Amino acid sequence: MSKVGYYRLKLSNLTAGKITKRFYVNGVLASTHTVDVKQTCGDWRQLKWLDKNGQYRFYPFLAEYSIKDTPKSLGATSNFITSLLNSQTDARSLGNSNERTLTLRAINVTASERLLLSELFTSPMVQLYTGDFTEDNQSQYIQVEVKGDGIVKNEKNRNGKFEITVNLPKHYTINRL
Repeated sequence: MSKVGYYRLKLSNLTAGKITKRFYVNGVLASTHTVDVKQTCGDWRQLKWLDKNGQYRFYPFLAEYSIKDTPKSLGATSNFITSLLNSQTDARSLGNSNERTLTLRAINVTASERLLLSELFTSPMVQLYTGDFTEDNQSQYIQVEVKGDGIVKNEKNRNGKFEITVNLPKHYTINRL
């Protein structure tokens, strides 16, 4: 019998808790895995990343997230004034650029989940889901940069909170140029 490869299993409309899935190859039980299903609400944010084994990991964050915009001016050009009656200024704006960051939060994070989430800081690719959860394809994800305090295990943080900052890409915001 050949070695079992990787399966992609999509679970939906399940109650929270651990479930066991059996994988068969040619009608013979090849492997059994336990999946821990997290309880989510309707407006949560999901991150997808590559872990150290090259597998995709998914994690839902709370619907209560914060968005911070940091607009910056692209500069100004000198405008030649031809009339003091009609002209408003001697400078013309080139536009603005914006950097948008999201601060995602998760509560009731266990120690093993915290170790999995720490791979967000070292992953070569982290993606944020932007769809409405009616379909799950690659076009619904955008690649983002992850920032945070990098604390994987904090002995004082016994309440299980985890917070991470995600920078959206430059092409996700609108520029004038």
